[in-house]
Amino acid sequence: MCVTVVGIPALRVSPSSISFHRKGDAMTARKALCASIQTPPFERRFPNWRAVLAPLLLLPALCVAHAPSSQECSEGADFIRNAALARDHGMSEHQFMQRIHDDLELIKSFPPELRWFVQDEEDAQLLVSAASAVFQQPKEAAAHHADFLRTCIARADDDTPITSPRNAI
Repeated sequence: MCVTVVGIPALRVSPSSISFHRKGDAMTARKALCASIQTPPFERRFPNWRAVLAPLLLLPALCVAHAPSSQECSEGADFIRNAALARDHGMSEHQFMQRIHDDLELIKSFPPELRWFVQDEEDAQLLVSAASAVFQQPKEAAAHHADFLRTCIARADDDTPITSPRNAI
């Protein structure tokens, strides 16, 4: 509570010291004391919290999906072609998908800039959906290679997120 006694020296409270002052500064001291009482503890402890929060709120807008290069698209297409060749040589869909998921977990343990094709979740989804299509919609290995390359390059050009397997291939 803020109380000012006129004519009697009052107590001046500041963050660094406590001292007495005369009648002329009573109103200034009262305002400062009232302001410090009304300010929430969090705001007294972190007076610039708004300056820190603003950039943090903008951070998701800065996090954009990785757009694969033409080299990465070519290597990804080779991987899908090899998946079709593995299918032709008797590997089951369950075996292949289990292996690709295990590989993706291992790849995610590395920093994104050191990874091969799968630098973010959308890359992983594109690769898994294309590999699944190899077994669900069997075609020649070259056709799967061409489909993946076309989809990947289109994604690199407009950076459209892949949200379902139907969008991928």
